[in-house]
Amino acid sequence: MKRNLCILLTTLLTVSLLAGCSSNTSSSEDVDSETTEELVEETEEATEDAAEPEAEDAEITSSGSSAAALLTEWKTTQYFTDDPVDEEDTDQILAAGINTTSAMNGQPWHFTAVTDSELLQEIADGMSFGIPSVDTSEQPEDAESAEDAAAEETDEEESVSVQKAGIADAPLAIIVSCQEGSELDAGLATQSMFIEARLLGYGAKIISSPTIVLNGEDRETWQERLDIPDDYSVAAVLLVGYEDTSIDSSVDGVTSASVRNDASDMVSYVEP
Repeated sequence: MKRNLCILLTTLLTVSLLAGCSSNTSSSEDVDSETTEELVEETEEATEDAAEPEAEDAEITSSGSSAAALLTEWKTTQYFTDDPVDEEDTDQILAAGINTTSAMNGQPWHFTAVTDSELLQEIADGMSFGIPSVDTSEQPEDAESAEDAAAEETDEEESVSVQKAGIADAPLAIIVSCQEGSELDAGLATQSMFIEARLLGYGAKIISSPTIVLNGEDRETWQERLDIPDDYSVAAVLLVGYEDTSIDSSVDGVTSASVRNDASDMVSYVEP
């Protein structure tokens, strides 16, 4: 836009100079007249260009609109593909967390980016300890009841919904740890990275359930394996990856997204 305005001012100055000049020959007058008309046309075109926003400005406006819609329209990603997250994108997501505001700019957080699927599965297995298993020792008394039980089991398998993503179900897990009392700052950093991941085109999900294992009885071991500072505890885990759109997320109440509470139940206004 600045370039167009410069062209406009230069053209107007040139037109003024040409208009003030006179020539002794009729041929020169004809040339000056034609040149003046061409410059006037260029001036009008430059004026029109200056009045219209450039394509780059339009893209910025569009991008801003998309970013604004992020917090009100985009939902947590529940299913990921196995496709890896680009290393440069990972660094950019982490940069969003690093540059998050914090109290007194203390930056009381630490981020561990994990792409080791076996290690993530270890954490997931640790979370499953203590869950009672189904007792299958009792067998049906006769063949008919066995067939009925088999048919019933098949029906149950078909009706089971796909489990939503846990720590071992995304190609990238960013483990966020922080000093005691700085959980709010860590949460803000996690949300910043969530937004950055979504803006880069990835799916993302924030979970806290792995903290039960990572801050549990084997805490020192996990701190060493995940390179977490001694005086830090895990506050949250951010899962990042490409969203698996092949799964029908509207199957049932478990698979599909939960319903948002009405704003009137969560917001109060105090007015003069």
